[in-house]
Amino acid sequence: PRLNAAGANIDNILFLDCCVDPDGSEGPVYLDEHLWLLDAHLEKNPDIRLLVLDTLQSFVGSRTNTNNNASSRRIMTPLKRLAEKHHVAVLCIEHLNKGSTTKADNATYRIQGSIAFCGAARSVWIVCKDKHDPALRYLQASKTNLAPDSQGLGLSYKITGVDGRPFIQWQDTNISTPISELLCTDESGASDHAATQLEQACRFLRRVLTEPVSARDIAAGCKAEMISEATLRRAKEQLGIQ
Repeated sequence: PRLNAAGANIDNILFLDCCVDPDGSEGPVYLDEHLWLLDAHLEKNPDIRLLVLDTLQSFVGSRTNTNNNASSRRIMTPLKRLAEKHHVAVLCIEHLNKGSTTKADNATYRIQGSIAFCGAARSVWIVCKDKHDPALRYLQASKTNLAPDSQGLGLSYKITGVDGRPFIQWQDTNISTPISELLCTDESGASDHAATQLEQACRFLRRVLTEPVSARDIAAGCKAEMISEATLRRAKEQLGIQ
């Protein structure tokens, strides 16, 4: 419906909803298991120039720990080779975690999962809402290997569509404000919530525990984040983690 509302040519769109196994059963498509399927589709349709993974986490199977850099790179590297083989651009869509951002922060760390996902990308763009207009969005780069950082100009758009089928309407503006500043929760650039050790630990646990993780891995992560064992215990109790 949203493609139709935006005037897209549906004949140029191919949806890959499931994978049919040799025994005839259907299941989700996972990059760590079914890259051969994407390879076959791109081989069969050589005019395809854009592959969209929405969201990237939805295409990651149980074999991959999305919070582990080495594990995440094991799916991103073959995906990169696939894109090079078929001359396609790959757009991976991800959500932001529930942390907060100040002007001094690197906004790339707000993206869910391992930083390896962003590390493998040539360009990382973040969308954020305008503080005063609920329909207005800003699109600004947080990382780019395609141009100097100082030359980056973001874009803005509005979500429109009165019939319940929203689509993007681009605005005639260039945004030079850094994405970390656009993501700030108040005008001064300071977070609404003080960055206490307990809150830092809670943010860390929410980010990491998207699936069961061993206590040893959590302890190692806390050490890297400079979170004490006592603070970790308090955060665990506050969040009701088993």
